[in-house]
Amino acid sequence: KPPTKTFDKLIEKNILLPGRNSIRYVLVERRPPQFRHQSVKKYLPVDTAQAFVYLWSVHDKIIIADIDGTVTKSDVRGVISSVVTENYKHVHAGVCAFFSGLVNNEKTEHVSSEDAKHSKKNQLKENVRVVYLSSRPISLMNSTRKFLSQLSQLSSTTENDISENDEPIEIMKCMNLSNSLDNNLNNESVSDFKSRNNNTKAESKRLPPGPIFLHPGTVSTVLVTELVKKSTHEYKADVLTRQVVLPFAAAGKAKLSSSNIFLAGFGNKKTDAMAYEMAGVCRQDIYIIDKSSKLVSTKVDLDQSDDTGETVGCFNFKGVRNGIAFKTYDGYNDPHLTTAVMKNLYAHS
Repeated sequence: KPPTKTFDKLIEKNILLPGRNSIRYVLVERRPPQFRHQSVKKYLPVDTAQAFVYLWSVHDKIIIADIDGTVTKSDVRGVISSVVTENYKHVHAGVCAFFSGLVNNEKTEHVSSEDAKHSKKNQLKENVRVVYLSSRPISLMNSTRKFLSQLSQLSSTTENDISENDEPIEIMKCMNLSNSLDNNLNNESVSDFKSRNNNTKAESKRLPPGPIFLHPGTVSTVLVTELVKKSTHEYKADVLTRQVVLPFAAAGKAKLSSSNIFLAGFGNKKTDAMAYEMAGVCRQDIYIIDKSSKLVSTKVDLDQSDDTGETVGCFNFKGVRNGIAFKTYDGYNDPHLTTAVMKNLYAHS
């Protein structure tokens, strides 16, 4: 990656702006002196690669989102549907509206007026950001980026249909967007994303843009890590520490604990919860989801489980496991889930 001084100069010149910035790496071939003349350039472009640079504030709050089993409904089929068939329907209902709502800082009816007032005082100070983390091999980056940028769910709500005690009525429909939408997203700022998602009450919701971290190894390396060594959590915790915690500390948050950096972490396995907790996420801010889209806030002792890859199915969803109480939610559409995360945001503001 470019040196820090280069980024500093780009920020000073207002070339690098808050949010997501598109950059392009160009691989060039240097021509021998005997082939150089006025009509031929000294360097010949060979290939290019597109990437993104995210400029965030030290006050921003980070949400960690696993991909397979967390955005999609399962691990294996999630990879097949998003990479091989590119059929983006095998996803949890309401996942796009949920994460976009958190980024937009949308208040629910369950949030107190005091929390709302406190939020307004700090709305210019911090933003909610999303980091996508997966043990997919780096070779699947292009297809993974395409999946996250093109996934869309149609959400339609009417104020007259929602009473004080009723949950919002949503019509969720997954669809593939055209490549033009993907190109628009690549050049879209976070502010544009927020305004676009707030213009109408019936519109397609997409996942908010964010950095995507995949496993640097090959497919065989990933399989060994997950099935043999069962150390996926170590890789994820290391990535979060190096790519999120340490940069925030270097930017001036060294005196604060990493729990003040992360707002919440979402996964589908015990190893995800282990990784998030190792990186500094508070246990009560970690949410695990199962194939039926039920979520649980992991306040239990993770070491009491035998299987390092177990999913949320190990919980009985009656609110108690091994004598310890915890909170459950009926999917991403559950307004109480949004409220829980939003209240946590106000508490740390």
